[in-house]
Amino acid sequence: MVTLDHGYYQPVDPESITWTIVFQQNNRAMDLMVQTYHALHPAASAPAYSPGVIAYLSEALNALADAGVGRRARCCRLKPDRTAATGFSATDWNLAMSDSQPVRYDAPDPDALSRLRDNFLNRLDGFRSFVDRSGVYWDDERECKDLLVELYRAHLRGLLHDGLWDTVGARELVAEVRRVLTSRLSDRHGPQNLLNWRLFDFLARMSSDQTLVFAGAFYDLLRGPGDSSERMERFNAAFAPIVAPASPAVTRSFPTLFLMLDRPDENIYVRTELYESAHRQLYGVPLFANAPLSAAEYRAVRAMAAALWTALAGWGWQPADMIDVHSFTLVRPRCAAAAESRADRTHG
Repeated sequence: MVTLDHGYYQPVDPESITWTIVFQQNNRAMDLMVQTYHALHPAASAPAYSPGVIAYLSEALNALADAGVGRRARCCRLKPDRTAATGFSATDWNLAMSDSQPVRYDAPDPDALSRLRDNFLNRLDGFRSFVDRSGVYWDDERECKDLLVELYRAHLRGLLHDGLWDTVGARELVAEVRRVLTSRLSDRHGPQNLLNWRLFDFLARMSSDQTLVFAGAFYDLLRGPGDSSERMERFNAAFAPIVAPASPAVTRSFPTLFLMLDRPDENIYVRTELYESAHRQLYGVPLFANAPLSAAEYRAVRAMAAALWTALAGWGWQPADMIDVHSFTLVRPRCAAAAESRADRTHG
């Protein structure tokens, strides 16, 4: 029995009971398949396995229900078949869920939650609640984010009217996006520092065709049909080729920043290192695949954020929206903050 422990069962839709099997070419799972094939057929050339070779077997998983938001369960096993031409037979695949349970986002680890709370309070002396308009939290965290929301509304909301773009209009939109990201927020505050400049320098390098694609996708992200997770995934389908070969981090941070600026009551900005770390602490499992941010992953982020909002409210801290939740996760122990800052300069 060969165990393929790289790859995931991942629901296309959290409401669906049909699971697909996601493997990437040249990853460990593919390497194991090729190695096993060579062991069975040393004189033959190994076939070029691809995700499609495996994905069609997903029908065997149709009976699995209640996938859970953003759940990934590892464990895919296959039995080599020496008589099959490829070395593996579809009927010999033994697909099974691991013993892991669906993530319960309403039940974060209480000890991890307490540590996050203590870290936040240790970094923000005198903090009482999010509604205070003085003190370290207001001065260092909230005021600048409110000013960024105002800047976004002043420069971009008026352009998001009908989604019909010509080259001139698309260039104007891109210029305003850059202005929001690079303008001083006030006499006291410089430009925003949520999104590292490396994650938006593509704005200055897009071709005319890419600019038109970006404008249409950006409009759909903020004004298109469906919930924000669906719109974000559609945006990334158009956006990822524009920024390739950049890290998937840009597909997490760039669209979700503007989702939060547009609707801070519903959407939260994603930073890869920050949320991967928080998710592992609170729920004991990883959050992101090495791929553009998916709708399922953003739903998981929002579910975690909702759980955090509930905890903050329960402590009497009076969070107003997801900006406060993001700020809570952003304020880290000093050593962790330094490490994550270095990582975010590269990964976002």
